[in-house]
Amino acid sequence: MASNYEDITLLYEKAIRKVTSNISAWQEFLKCSGHNYKLPFDELLLVYEQKSSAKAVLPIEIWNRAFNRIVNRGSKGIAVFDKAIPDGRQRLKYYFDISDTHASEKLPEKSIPVWSMKPEYEKPVIEALENTFGELDSKEQFGAALMSVSEIITGDNLDDYMDDLGLNTDGSFLEELDKENLCVVYRQAVCVSVAYMLMERLGVKSEDYLELSDFVYVAEFNTKATAGALGVASFEIAKMVLDEAEKTIKALQREENK
Repeated sequence: MASNYEDITLLYEKAIRKVTSNISAWQEFLKCSGHNYKLPFDELLLVYEQKSSAKAVLPIEIWNRAFNRIVNRGSKGIAVFDKAIPDGRQRLKYYFDISDTHASEKLPEKSIPVWSMKPEYEKPVIEALENTFGELDSKEQFGAALMSVSEIITGDNLDDYMDDLGLNTDGSFLEELDKENLCVVYRQAVCVSVAYMLMERLGVKSEDYLELSDFVYVAEFNTKATAGALGVASFEIAKMVLDEAEKTIKALQREENK
């Protein structure tokens, strides 16, 4: 396990610079984080930096109590900031990936609610997304539908994040932009990030719909504050869609199991 809070703070700052200074690194971060998308941005970044292959991370007590799984001897915990500590005290908490656990020999094994996409789920997922977020401009192909919902949901929610970004552009490549142009850059960077994350998590070849040039504005978010604004908005907005997809897919899986 990491030795102290300061080590993880430095690791976080190093990771946030790395993923926003290189488009390929940002894409890899989005791709890997799709499996743990329910975590907040700062935790996703630290999970990615410490164990990019992680598919399902939970604290040791949840693995033990909820799923009757034991953490393998010698496994290294993934350190993240513990924000639940009162009085502003600084402490870390640790996650373990499912690959670092095994079923208990003494207790019955419980199923783990990890879902995956199948081609036959595409139409029901599209219908669910339309019911929740509105009519999609394009839905003949699943990837086009995800691109369309990314544009809709980014447009509907980005204003909630704009004020924070506008107050924190000092020292970044965004500093000289007026509010209108800042909004254009922010919208493009968030929308393409949301679309990429959705496609990668839901089994679509993102290269069929997105090019490297679509991510050109990501590098403009080159400070800790602006990179955080990009990450928080992108992941919180993507989570809205993935939550809906997960609900639909799990309902379909329950029907299959019957």
